[in-house]
Amino acid sequence: MRLNRNCLRLALINSGVTALLSVAVLGLIMQNITGLTPSIILVNGLISFLLMVPAYYVSFINHWNEGSLFSIRRFYTPLLICLVLLVPSLIYASLAFGYNWRDYYYLDGSFNSDRIFTHLLALFVPIFLLHIIQMLAISNERQVIINASMLNIPKKLDTETVKPVAATSESELQLKSEAREVSKVITLRGNTKTETSLEFNIDQLFYVESDANYLKVALYENDKLAMKSIRLTIKQFEETVHEFPQLMRCHRAYVVNMNHVTYYQGTVSKGELHFDMIKDVIPVSKTYATAISDNLHEASI
Repeated sequence: MRLNRNCLRLALINSGVTALLSVAVLGLIMQNITGLTPSIILVNGLISFLLMVPAYYVSFINHWNEGSLFSIRRFYTPLLICLVLLVPSLIYASLAFGYNWRDYYYLDGSFNSDRIFTHLLALFVPIFLLHIIQMLAISNERQVIINASMLNIPKKLDTETVKPVAATSESELQLKSEAREVSKVITLRGNTKTETSLEFNIDQLFYVESDANYLKVALYENDKLAMKSIRLTIKQFEETVHEFPQLMRCHRAYVVNMNHVTYYQGTVSKGELHFDMIKDVIPVSKTYATAISDNLHEASI
């Protein structure tokens, strides 16, 4: 099975943060525990890191970071991490406290349930707390959900339905519009009387970019991307295309055609959109990131 690089990267980051926090906590209490040495702390941190990486990776692959902050599935990850750290933590705890590993669990020939209960409590509580802190800091690693769910298979543009872009008079555009499929055609009219109108098929449009008082329209024609310019604001563009839900605002200066977007890469604070047949990358701001990611996730189901 091919590794998901984004999931692996996040797994390494989360494992590293948790391992470093555990090393820091053990370092603070080292003077109060007999047998707890810097070497034991470092080796324990390394082993914990190596064991947590696959645990976090599995959690991201299975979308356990998805949903509300305190949903049941979000507790799968700390539970899994506690289980994978249970054996090494028991071994190192017995060494750190200066016991023979068997004596750590037995007292006067009987199982020391009080010590084991205290140990499990000391293991599970910090990991759950650390994980909650991580979730609050990361908020929601929605990029994992999107990149794991999108197939990223290039789409083919239906060239039979795509008409060449034409700059004609307003009267001619009105006559042509009546003969065409209205649901697939967008007509943009400039803000000046001398400005020519721009008409194109929705399948041609990849994105629009606001540039001062002008709007750059990225259209696919003749097997390549062409940039058309028209004197229009992005707000006026949104009012014109409100009947096309696939056209979504992703940034104060950009509107994209979600039918051509293959995946979103980034976080909830910022990110970027990648398309199927072009190399252009469009930024996504925090204001619109949630709506964009939800749209992609729903499209992949």
